[in-house]
Amino acid sequence: IQGSFLYEDFSEDLQQSSGENLIVAGIQSLDNTRDNRQTDSRREEIVAYSGFLVADVDYKKKYLFSGLFRKEQSSLFGPEEDWADYYRVAGAYRITEDIKLRMFQELKLRAAVGTAGIRPLFEQRFETYDLSGGNLVKNTLGNRMLKPARAQETEVGVNAKFWRAFDLEFNYVKAVTEDQILLAPLSGAAGFSAQWRNAGVLEAKIYEASLGIDMSRLFRMRNKDLYWNISASFDKMEQTVTRLDVPAYNTGPSPETAYFRIEEGGSFGAMTGHVFATDPSQLDDQEGINPADYTLNAAGYLVRVDQIGTPDERPYLLLGPNGDPKVETIGDINPKFRMGFSHTFAYKGFQLYALFDWKKGGQIYNRTRQTLYLTERHGDFSAYPDITGGFFQALYDNGIANNHFVEDGSYFMLREASVSFNIGKEKLTSLFKGALENIRISIIGRNLFTSTGYSGFHPDVSSLPGANYAILNPGSQSRTTPLGDPSLFTVDNFNYPQRQSVSLSLELGF
Repeated sequence: IQGSFLYEDFSEDLQQSSGENLIVAGIQSLDNTRDNRQTDSRREEIVAYSGFLVADVDYKKKYLFSGLFRKEQSSLFGPEEDWADYYRVAGAYRITEDIKLRMFQELKLRAAVGTAGIRPLFEQRFETYDLSGGNLVKNTLGNRMLKPARAQETEVGVNAKFWRAFDLEFNYVKAVTEDQILLAPLSGAAGFSAQWRNAGVLEAKIYEASLGIDMSRLFRMRNKDLYWNISASFDKMEQTVTRLDVPAYNTGPSPETAYFRIEEGGSFGAMTGHVFATDPSQLDDQEGINPADYTLNAAGYLVRVDQIGTPDERPYLLLGPNGDPKVETIGDINPKFRMGFSHTFAYKGFQLYALFDWKKGGQIYNRTRQTLYLTERHGDFSAYPDITGGFFQALYDNGIANNHFVEDGSYFMLREASVSFNIGKEKLTSLFKGALENIRISIIGRNLFTSTGYSGFHPDVSSLPGANYAILNPGSQSRTTPLGDPSLFTVDNFNYPQRQSVSLSLELGF
């Protein structure tokens, strides 16, 4: 049994000033800048108290138990919010310590349930104001009842070592995150535009598995200098917004790329946008439209029969009952599954290593491609010589998200490979008189090969925040929901692509 108390005192005082285009070259002074002078500052003071008790029990090496209880209070909580309580209870049963199973060297069943908290950000519990022209403008209303989001995970799993060469692990996890901290709009009478509230629940189901194979044991290679291991991992996650106490909203890595719809009952990561028709059945509910008047063109979109091959050829945009373009789900960032494969072969001082990564499904919004349509610089314009540029300009759709730019993000890639050779002390004694313990020489390659149907540079993308998401701007919501996590929402927006690299490494041990 162990107990602990933690006191946290965090202070941050940041100031930043910048300007561009020096009036007189060589004089590095803000007074000497011509354009874009900016001064930003930020000051935070955060205090938190927490304590916990943890107990671990091992009975006869076959019944395992672990328990934890934690209490926390933070200045980030609303003044009316009491201490937050968290816990963890876990247990395991090693079956092979009770029952001898010939093929299993280890068979363990385990289960755990626990909670954790996600603290509010500094600015979320306070009243905030924007400074405009020397005047204060109300922004968000403070919340004295704001509390941390609370995540509860329930996990069951099994570990098995069998036939002396195989090591298997499987996990099923159900995660429920309650009291999500979301921005709720307020009526104009309040004076403030919005307030941060505990207003949502997100549920996730996660499946994980891994398998390791000791090849030297599998093939009974009795050589102490040989190590050969192959392993594979698998994971799949399903996420759903099960409750939302604020109006449904769109989010994304920037205001221009807020393509992802957050609504009750919806998948977390669903893209929404306009839909250009690709199947005649989509025209059945279109008022005043005769499907016989339309046909598929070379690009796979429905166009009027009498316009195909002419400068007037345009894709048909689905409309709603009121005559406005329909807004529907056009994609989902969540992959069907991910897998990883690694291979390590070592003999004496030589080692060969490779890591493969496979992602099946999960879609990307290719905004880079959409922007190049505006300037008619994308390769699609020349790929269809019988289709005029006006057709692709219509697909650009004034920069609005639509189904044409949603692409499959599946890939299989060689993430890393290396070859290394280690020279031990016994071989170095005569050369360096014992001064060196070992020398290790390695050649390492990263992102060496990728197989994908994605049309951009690389399907492993995350979109960086825009300039107006500057972290020091007090009016910015870059660190908060609902504007979105750029590493989560897959938008290709002129991202710097994954680079291939080959490097040489030399390590000297003394």
